[in-house]
Amino acid sequence: MASKIQKAFRSEARIKPPKGIFLYGPPGTGKTLLAKAIANESEANFISIKGPELLSKWVGESEKGIREVFRKANRQRLALYFLTKLML
Repeated sequence: MASKIQKAFRSEARIKPPKGIFLYGPPGTGKTLLAKAIANESEANFISIKGPELLSKWVGESEKGIREVFRKANRQRLALYFLTKLML
């Protein structure tokens, strides 16, 4: 079943909707608010993932955490992943 956003892209713009979007900028510019609004309008689950919470000094623990986050999200019909506080 297609979401509202997917239907709007297909019917009005006649283009395939993007698989993802990258928001960047200094703190306090509304990135989280925009992502939550998009999730709300598209009736998607909003999953916030904070980078430091996934990091571990133990081998394989960071990867295990990432796998678990995506495993939970795959159980849901439609989800918006919001990765924040990533140090690149």
